[in-house]
Amino acid sequence: RSSDLWRVCEWGIAVGLLLGGGACVAAAQRAFLGPAQPSGPPITSSSQRFVFRGFEAGDGTRLAIWAEDLAGRLERMIGAPIPFRRYEMVRFSAGGEDPANQSRLVLTQGYVENLLHQRIVVVNPHVMEEEELAEGLTKVLLNRYLLGIASRDGVGSGGMSLPDWLSVGMAQNLTTQTQSRNLEFLRAQGEAAVGWDLGQIVTWLELPAGRRAEKAACGLVVSWMDEQVSRTVKWNGVLRRLVSGRDLPLGWLAREALAMEDAEEAEAAWQQWRSRRSQASPEPARLDLAAVAALKQALVIRPAAYGAMPEEPIAQVLTPAELLQYRDRPWAQTLATTLQGELRRLQATAAPRLATVCGAYIRVFADLSKVPERGLLWGTRRGSGVTTRSLEESLAQADAQLAALEDEVGMRADFMRRAGADDSAAEAAPQAGFDEPVRIGADEDLREERSRYMDSIEALIDDGGGRDGAGQGVDDGR
Repeated sequence: RSSDLWRVCEWGIAVGLLLGGGACVAAAQRAFLGPAQPSGPPITSSSQRFVFRGFEAGDGTRLAIWAEDLAGRLERMIGAPIPFRRYEMVRFSAGGEDPANQSRLVLTQGYVENLLHQRIVVVNPHVMEEEELAEGLTKVLLNRYLLGIASRDGVGSGGMSLPDWLSVGMAQNLTTQTQSRNLEFLRAQGEAAVGWDLGQIVTWLELPAGRRAEKAACGLVVSWMDEQVSRTVKWNGVLRRLVSGRDLPLGWLAREALAMEDAEEAEAAWQQWRSRRSQASPEPARLDLAAVAALKQALVIRPAAYGAMPEEPIAQVLTPAELLQYRDRPWAQTLATTLQGELRRLQATAAPRLATVCGAYIRVFADLSKVPERGLLWGTRRGSGVTTRSLEESLAQADAQLAALEDEVGMRADFMRRAGADDSAAEAAPQAGFDEPVRIGADEDLREERSRYMDSIEALIDDGGGRDGAGQGVDDGR
């Protein structure tokens, strides 16, 4: 019942764990969201796991996509889905004002009629950083994961606690932007970084105020651990220990999660990794066919996935040129605003040439997002004076830039592939114990020749030639 829901507004106390102080103060750097709109329509994400109220329509739609993407990244990192039962969701609401014009997150959770409800209140969303919101959502989702394990195992949740160093560190590794920034910070600090001993970082249950350097340290530690944990108990094993109400001392992490002898070995390995990263030059963004394909995929527009609700029937998938035909529709203007944000995130980590092409499309969607003005003599115009014809020309120029870049990258990739094939053919020689692969002629039966060749390989294995190393490299999933 709704009355029951609001009667337990102190959800963090009702559950008795996990969300810590429940408030994160953010020093605003850039506008990720607009001001709160109490009358804004509710927006639900595609999986119905997240609902947003009190935000501008464009912000709510963009946040729905953003939350689904972040949750998916977190699930891939820990190697397991975040449990949501039917009718369970995370509710975001914008509202409230801070006299100091600071943003703040209030995180609450609790059980109502045996369903776990979680809520994130964003105070002063217009000065909220995306990074702070990502940390809040990561903490909420990790808590849900822990509670799901506890419920499945029949374990009480009263003694659980989720340390900030782990939740913040994971959040810092969910985007390439924060990963790159943390490495740049490490290079700038070098060996002079103070308080970055591994044994100290893993005791940060609650990060101190300000915490800029500490957040970078947490992100780097989790990044380093992720390389080790993926070969041992994985993050699922680390999180399961928290369910039992125990902490994560460095000695346990070293032996069980990092496959090292003791805390001293783990500390030495961390300092060595940190020293290498602080001296390494940053890697340039790659420009390859995969990067170009990512931009092309971003230009495949599915209005329903963005929460667009056109009044008239439209195709399920639109190109930018087809979206341009609906430029005077409010839903198309909102969708264009959302697409700008998607392309800006792609542009932030793209190689310079690809970033330039992204910028061309961003300008097109920026003009498309504006409300058109109608005149009796001059027809439909934008406030900036951009006509439909000039929008079409701008889009055609962006398409031409993308096509030219794709051709150039494709030709380069083909050249490298051919060059590699030539080198391999020149250096290839029959290996001991194996017959030289059959050269298939144009008129020969390819299937028959392949079958005979595989028969010869299997016969060799049956004779004992292929047993060395059997079973190595098998991941049993533990």
